[in-house]
Amino acid sequence: MEGTELRCYVFVNLVLSSIQKGVQGNHACVEVGVNSGYNDMYRDWAKNHKTLIYLQGGFHGEMSEQYAEFSRLCNKLDLPHASFHEDEETMNCLFTSFGGIIPSTVYDIELPLFDSDYSNYLVLDPLSGRSRKMYPDEELRVFLSQFRLAL
Repeated sequence: MEGTELRCYVFVNLVLSSIQKGVQGNHACVEVGVNSGYNDMYRDWAKNHKTLIYLQGGFHGEMSEQYAEFSRLCNKLDLPHASFHEDEETMNCLFTSFGGIIPSTVYDIELPLFDSDYSNYLVLDPLSGRSRKMYPDEELRVFLSQFRLAL
């Protein structure tokens, strides 16, 4: 993937304070490495890129739903990803964060024209003028675009 930039996108729980978001987001980032067996993409990111993008992921229930979709898309694209829950004693198993290594071939995709809204995952093909189903990398790009930066 020479010439491709990598970022670790981290989604954090809205209930967390700013410093907790940083700590919990880093937990997710470490889990990405552990769960991916420190694959080549993770190692490349850790050695050469190190860029972290923190996004507001919602509250506990929303985080679970969002991670299910994020994981589905990452699995389709073979991208390393993971989630992090605190232990029961500390935060009652709160879903605090999830994240994954995303290449610029995904996050630099210009958002396509949509038939009506993002939820139906249909795009207008500029060449034919017909609707087509989004490719997984386009779906992930749209997914990422729906979140605000975590503050």
